[in-house]
Amino acid sequence: MRQKNFSRIFAPGFTLIELLVVIAIIGILSTLAIMALGSARQKARDSKRVADLNQIGKALELYFSDNNAYPTIITIGAALLSPDGNTTYLSKIPGSPSPKNDGSCPNSDYQYSYITGTNTYIVGSCISTPQGAFSAGPIGYSSGSGLQNCGGNIQDSDGNIYGTIQIGSQCWMRHNINVGTTVLCNGAGGTSCATTPSNDNAIEKWCYNNTTSYCTTYGGFYSWAEAMQLPAICDSTDCSAQVQTPHRGICPSGFHIPTDTEYKNLEVFLGMTWAQANGTGYRGTDQGAQMRPTGSSGFASLYAGYQDPTASFTGLGVYGTLGTATQGSSTTAYVRIVHGTFNDEYRNTYGKTGGKVIRCLKD
Repeated sequence: MRQKNFSRIFAPGFTLIELLVVIAIIGILSTLAIMALGSARQKARDSKRVADLNQIGKALELYFSDNNAYPTIITIGAALLSPDGNTTYLSKIPGSPSPKNDGSCPNSDYQYSYITGTNTYIVGSCISTPQGAFSAGPIGYSSGSGLQNCGGNIQDSDGNIYGTIQIGSQCWMRHNINVGTTVLCNGAGGTSCATTPSNDNAIEKWCYNNTTSYCTTYGGFYSWAEAMQLPAICDSTDCSAQVQTPHRGICPSGFHIPTDTEYKNLEVFLGMTWAQANGTGYRGTDQGAQMRPTGSSGFASLYAGYQDPTASFTGLGVYGTLGTATQGSSTTAYVRIVHGTFNDEYRNTYGKTGGKVIRCLKD
């Protein structure tokens, strides 16, 4: 029987090693192709989110033009109709394409927020890739401002989701942050807390009267060092060398603890003069009123109260004390107080060890 010449069949052939190399290269190229396809799809979803917000926002402006008001509620998947039902502004309000949690964006649909008493709104989302002039992060369409890199949702390290709002050139969280492990003082319950955060490797918070539900509603209380995520000794010593610009602290990625000057910028935008902003005590005219829960600015400061350096909780439902990243001395830092009775707003330094709520600001 004539023997086959296998060397001719495979010549000029590949060795086994060469075949394995070729297979490996094909595998790598396939993986890269799949990754490129996934990235392209992600960018396409973000592009649709931008287009959807523009479409919804323009429909809402047409609604306002005809009815001199915005709807208090809109529903994803439903039509946007005039109050009498005779005019259709949008046949179907679109929803965010799935998966919604692209990149670091939270798993949430478009959010519509009507700001009671101001006849303004924000419809927000989040994009994971840059889209034209818009960077990755929260994005929203608001009355009078159009589409901006704000108004969408962000997520903290515990998975809590917060809305955002554009005020002037600043993008603020719309709620006090509530992240970290609760430090229960003197056992559960009680109106004082002598127990201080002790773990420099974790985020620790107090809740008003040691009641967890208050943290959920009003946000957690944090000492200055805890909010800044600096060693606990920074509550009693000057730590200027460790403060970054901007300083993230306990805030979500892309956001930071606002400085005293950044609060001044907010106040001046709301009508305060720089001479007033640089003062201490209650100053300005109606800036505090604008920053109240139903105030015209949309900042919506809550009357969360305060945990003072003597360990007592006080002020719930009366005023809210907001912490900043700016030290006043080795043992104090600047705060803001929005009061339910006084229209002006308070600025001064308080002890670092006291518990304040934190409202994060976009970088």
